[in-house]
Amino acid sequence: MMKRTIQNIMLILILAFFAGNNEANSQVKVNVVSKKQAESFKWKPGEKLEINGEKAEIYCSAHELNTIEVEIELIAKHKDKTVAEKDLKSLKVMMDKMRGKVFIRDFIQLDKDNRKPESGLKVVMHIKIPKSCAVTVNNYFGSVNFENVQSDLIITGEYSKVNLKDLNGNIKVTSKFGDVTASDVGGVLNITTNRSDIILENVSGNIYLKSTLAEIRISGLKNPEGLIIDSKKSKVYISSEHSLDFGYKLYLEKVDFLKPNWIYLKYIENEGNIIKANTIDFEELPLIDIRLNTGSLALIKTND
Repeated sequence: MMKRTIQNIMLILILAFFAGNNEANSQVKVNVVSKKQAESFKWKPGEKLEINGEKAEIYCSAHELNTIEVEIELIAKHKDKTVAEKDLKSLKVMMDKMRGKVFIRDFIQLDKDNRKPESGLKVVMHIKIPKSCAVTVNNYFGSVNFENVQSDLIITGEYSKVNLKDLNGNIKVTSKFGDVTASDVGGVLNITTNRSDIILENVSGNIYLKSTLAEIRISGLKNPEGLIIDSKKSKVYISSEHSLDFGYKLYLEKVDFLKPNWIYLKYIENEGNIIKANTIDFEELPLIDIRLNTGSLALIKTND
């Protein structure tokens, strides 16, 4: 009994110690320092924008002017304000225009002692472009956000979320460790991901998805010309009110798939772990072509 009492007292003391530490840590004040930069570039049809970001939140939308307007905020966070102010000086942004292309790039410039910043650093870019201005983005850590743009986009991200809304054009996204979300997007949408989820809502046009280790959720397809999914080790969910308006072509290997009652499949192969099938009219309707190796597939008709 005495031994158990001592153990209980020791446990209470340990819990009290950690609780005290957590309370002390929660009361540590973080100092935030920042500075802003702005630039405006004249634009004419055919000229492009290229953005290279690191630890950047990039917000890009369209306006009616023939200019590219850039507002950038550089931010440093540290419990010691002096350290934050010093580290902020190492965070640089370059903006320039050469040969019909506007360049924006953020980077860290180490001091003469090659001291690495101790602060949490972040860059926030707000960019306004003409609707038809083509854009190329490379971002490492952070997020890329486009809205109301009707032009060609090339987006490459790592540890960077991608959010697309109200777009129309030729759009190519390559993402690693960064989820991709798109809504009200038309034209040609080409998405390749690695360890990143894909969520599409109310998309149309030609859609190409290639993924590894992903959860793919597609809802509200708006008269797509075609949807091709080539995926490995992934879960795929497709829901639509107009599920019967598409032709289906499936090649599934090691996939959990329960065929819904509303779809009539002609099986070319259905043995072991492989299902190869298509609807009879798949060549006459907009095609949903799914090639999935390992994972699960759910086809859902939402107006049942």
